[in-house]
Amino acid sequence: MILAKGFVHAICVLAAVFICSLSAAAETAAEFYKDKVVKLVVGYSAGGGYDVYARMLAPHLERRLGATVVVENRPGGGGVLALNQVSAAKPDGLTLMIISASSSAFGQVLQGEGVRYDMNRLGFLGRIVDDKRVLVFGAQSSFATFDDVLSSSRSIRFAGTARISTIAAGAAFLAEALGLEANVVVGYKGTKEVALAAIRGEVDGFLASESSARRYTRDESLTPFATIARERSALLPDVPTLFELTTLSPEQAWWIDYSDALFGLGRALVTTPDIPADRLEFLQQAVQDVLTDATVVAEATSTKKPINYAPPAAAKTMIETVMGSLTEEQLAKIRHVALERFK
Repeated sequence: MILAKGFVHAICVLAAVFICSLSAAAETAAEFYKDKVVKLVVGYSAGGGYDVYARMLAPHLERRLGATVVVENRPGGGGVLALNQVSAAKPDGLTLMIISASSSAFGQVLQGEGVRYDMNRLGFLGRIVDDKRVLVFGAQSSFATFDDVLSSSRSIRFAGTARISTIAAGAAFLAEALGLEANVVVGYKGTKEVALAAIRGEVDGFLASESSARRYTRDESLTPFATIARERSALLPDVPTLFELTTLSPEQAWWIDYSDALFGLGRALVTTPDIPADRLEFLQQAVQDVLTDATVVAEATSTKKPINYAPPAAAKTMIETVMGSLTEEQLAKIRHVALERFK
């Protein structure tokens, strides 16, 4: 009798475990996120551009996810430290991050110090905005037109933050493509300092994002010369592309197309590697709904933080161009041009 009671008890326990397992398995992604706390990590200090985007998008993501979205600033290493942490976080889909996908991918290409993440393993949720680049020159520079640049008899001074930064690398790639004599002067703390250097005449010019170029050139202290892409900038439609201004050989065009793919990665939302497929799909759909919502886009435009959504598949294609499709010879050239060629 005692054995029978024990047997019945064991069966009941097993049945309860089985029922709970079925219940957990039946839980949808929407049910999982309901009333959860989701961290939206920013790898920079509060008040910067990435932080502004994060705080603008957080309430809209909350409504789509049914969760509480908390913005968490983790500055350090130009976003590398935070991305390392996020990529190693628990793969439950409760940690998101807004990243410079351009800088993050390029840091991995150059095998930057401290890089521990793998862009190919991150869960891409969607690109927020691309980062098309515009060549701008200071009013105090001796270069008044793009033709002056092409025919320069002296070394052109470009500005950047660090050798591994995309702003410096973009200038180096441009100089390589056009066969320019150039120096890329690095050490500036950020894009504002780079712009001031060009305005003061410390350097001749630099590659600015299209939004920054529009802002910096309004008072004519800086002049936009060319959009470094095959298509014109939506923000600066009167600025011709490099391909309109000069004829490029296939090899020259490769450098410009590579730069455009790199900058096209822009700012993106990602999550940790290896989260359950249904949660990743749910997050991707939520991000798409937010970033294509006309009200959200209008709000972003009014705060001068434009949205130019691209789906995860498009970002993966650009990452393949920037990282996966490179031959060993191309990779060696990129590292040489970015790190050594224009010191």
